[in-house]
Amino acid sequence: MANTIYGMVQLLLIHFVVVQGCPRPCSCNATIVTCRNDKELRYIPKLPDAATGLIFSGNYLPFIERHTMSNLTSLKLTVLVLRYNYIRNISKDALSELKFLEKIDLTGNKNLTIQQVADTLRGIHSAYLHTVIINSFYWRKDLSIIYQAISVPQFKIKTLIYEGNTLQILNFTSLNRHLPELEHLSVKFNSIQIFITDHALSLKRLYLDYNYIELKENMFGTHNDCFFPNLEILQMKSNFLIYFENRFSCLDNLHTLKIGRNPVKRILNNTFYNLTSLRTLSISNTGGRLYKIESLAFKSDTIQSLNFSANYFPFISESAERFYFNPDEIFNHLPKLEVLDLSENKFNVTNDVLFRMLIPLKNLQHLTIRHCALTTIPKNLIFRLEKLGYLDLSQNHIKTWKGETVFKNVSSIEILRLDMNYITVFKESLFPAVLRRNLRSIYLANNPFSCTCKLLWLRKWIEEKSEIFKQYPEHYICSTPIELHGSLLKRYFPSERECESINELLIAFTVLSIIGICVVMLASLVYKGRWHIRHAIYLFHIRRKGYENMDDVSNFLYSGFVVYCEEDREWVKNKFVKMVEINDRKLCIHHRDFDGGKLIIDNIANGIARSKKVILILSRAMIKSDWCLFEMRLAHKKFIKRADSLLMIMLETVSPDDMPKSLHTLLTISTYIRWSSDLVAEEEFWKKVRRAIK
Repeated sequence: MANTIYGMVQLLLIHFVVVQGCPRPCSCNATIVTCRNDKELRYIPKLPDAATGLIFSGNYLPFIERHTMSNLTSLKLTVLVLRYNYIRNISKDALSELKFLEKIDLTGNKNLTIQQVADTLRGIHSAYLHTVIINSFYWRKDLSIIYQAISVPQFKIKTLIYEGNTLQILNFTSLNRHLPELEHLSVKFNSIQIFITDHALSLKRLYLDYNYIELKENMFGTHNDCFFPNLEILQMKSNFLIYFENRFSCLDNLHTLKIGRNPVKRILNNTFYNLTSLRTLSISNTGGRLYKIESLAFKSDTIQSLNFSANYFPFISESAERFYFNPDEIFNHLPKLEVLDLSENKFNVTNDVLFRMLIPLKNLQHLTIRHCALTTIPKNLIFRLEKLGYLDLSQNHIKTWKGETVFKNVSSIEILRLDMNYITVFKESLFPAVLRRNLRSIYLANNPFSCTCKLLWLRKWIEEKSEIFKQYPEHYICSTPIELHGSLLKRYFPSERECESINELLIAFTVLSIIGICVVMLASLVYKGRWHIRHAIYLFHIRRKGYENMDDVSNFLYSGFVVYCEEDREWVKNKFVKMVEINDRKLCIHHRDFDGGKLIIDNIANGIARSKKVILILSRAMIKSDWCLFEMRLAHKKFIKRADSLLMIMLETVSPDDMPKSLHTLLTISTYIRWSSDLVAEEEFWKKVRRAIK
């Protein structure tokens, strides 16, 4: 107990000393002092005695001489960062008094010449210097002068970082001659086109990202003569790498290879197989140029992590059928794979391609499939992935899934990400108990939550285990109903009693809705079949009344029963009847010959039964009349029994698209007489009509 109290007192004393001695424009954190972005600060202030590092960046320090560092010389300063301080001149001995310096960073002081920087570095008298950072100077010259400056015997340079410049030639011959013990070299964001290789026996980490390097054969040497035999990490993102095969084969100690953002078009068999120490491989952001992956392309006995994201590769059945990849083989030769990222590629959830790709990965623990436009979770996605502990399906279009199928017997998942999808309702069936049992973290944020009683179960789960819901409550926001739009889900927590009453109302509403739908459907059926129904009523009437077919011509009372609409009544009365009812012809006209007091249907039945013919006066208005269509249906029945019982007169042109199908059929199988007001044509018209009704 006494030791614990003593330790706490010591920590408080250290904190007091550091804070009390921290210069006002700066901030202090343990032994590191940061003085940043204050152009009024034009000198290096006195630091606490415990300080071992100074980050002095974004200030104004145009001239640096030996006395500029006077407040630092009494300290055991190991780290000095002088970034972006508008330095225009620095003396050769400016840093000579910093005897314990291990790391120097002069980034962003682009007004300094390469010679000035070289002289300053050469003037450092520390025996501990191992890291030099000189980014963003935009020098085009070869770095040999820098190599020479830091190759003095007392230095043991292990790390050189020269990023964001315009270096065009990387000469390992010169580098190796001056810095044979260099282990870490980063020349990212340069303009390197020429890569002069030579033996760099000590180099372990090489960063060549964002240059113009072409990956040529034997660029890193051969098995018999490897230029970088101890290289462990190689990054060549965003260069001109088109072919990978047989380019890295001698790098026996390489455990991390990142070669994304290159215009690669295909990955051939056994490309990485000879890298016997490779554990991490990243091939991402190829810009959609990649079109073929051979079956053994990723074959490796050692790879544990594979990043294949943002390649927009079509992992779909059509691509498999065209032999662009083999879903059964693509990951079948990665026995140690534990981490896989397939984000931003193309998948089809309706087939089993993704399932076939993943099923060989018995040791997979971490699976990421973000931003792939998945609309559901494929039912066999994690089938047999018994060691899977992390599943990330965020930023998709997922709305729902079959929980009892997707997560059946899945008890290994500890972290599940479903944030930024289209999920509105979270039902208990989506997250079976076997899944919930071991979950340590779940991400459901930024979904369009429907804050209704359907979320009651989720709200209870959150209340019970709020610690596992990440980004809650600030990113759990209601989308619907409209009155809750934009409010936090946390504020919506209805009681079970409220939801039960709502459910009762919902059931009643549902029952009434079903009844209403049935009534509407029945009414619709009745409307559509109204003429069939009227026809059935007509048949019932004639059977009940005892009407008989009058097939004997001598028994007909009328020469014809005229079917016409009210709009054509004047033409029928003043033209048609006058011209036809001569020489003992008599027509049945409903506005003249129907018996008063009888049902219309009885009058129609009597009229058609006692008429030799049925005469249809066709017009656009007639085909819109319900009674005319009913009479036409009876005429059709009469026509079927006796082909000469129907006479059709086309009073005006009617489009076939506007006609009932039965009328259109009649017009195609029988002749009709067309009315014309032309004097000659009219005379011919009446001759044809009288002849047809003789």
